Amino acid sequence: MTVAETTRFQPTWGGGVLIGMILMGIASSIWSISKRSIVIIGCVGTSLFMVGLASASVFGLRDWVLPSLMAMGLFTGIFNVGALSLMMEMTVPGATGLYMGLWGTSQVMAQGTASVGSGALHTALIGSGMIEPAYAYGAIFGLEAAGLLVAAALVVSVSTSRFRASQMAPLSRADLTRAMDVGSTA
Repeated sequence: MTVAETTRFQPTWGGGVLIGMILMGIASSIWSISKRSIVIIGCVGTSLFMVGLASASVFGLRDWVLPSLMAMGLFTGIFNVGALSLMMEMTVPGATGLYMGLWGTSQVMAQGTASVGSGALHTALIGSGMIEPAYAYGAIFGLEAAGLLVAAALVVSVSTSRFRASQMAPLSRADLTRAMDVGSTA
């Protein structure tokens, strides 16, 4: 595709994200939808349209690219609303700032790892000439789609009440001693 065509990718995807966040905000204010379900819907939907993008690459279906990016953005927006809400719910009184910082840091680290990993795959597969670009992009998008499905499967076992209970449980003297020992050796 030409540079002029590919410059439309980011605004298309970003517009989808914005629309997805707005629609999910409206939907969750009307219906009671669990935050975990919102995250799973976002992951699975984004994965599905990531496969659409991979298929567009492998089979040369240019007409699929922008709709796949828009739909992928829509589900990414849905995911964002669910993930941020779930993160806020998984904080404990007195440590909200700490947990929000930890969740934010983990999210940035994951995005950085994904960016560096996909860039490394691009360089290894396409830059080296190992695989034809259409198939390499298909493989990269397919791998990302699989990663999203793994993330959705992991979220199934998340329980905010179990998390809160584990964080609110009083620490024993042995727990405190172990924490201090680990801290002094670090």
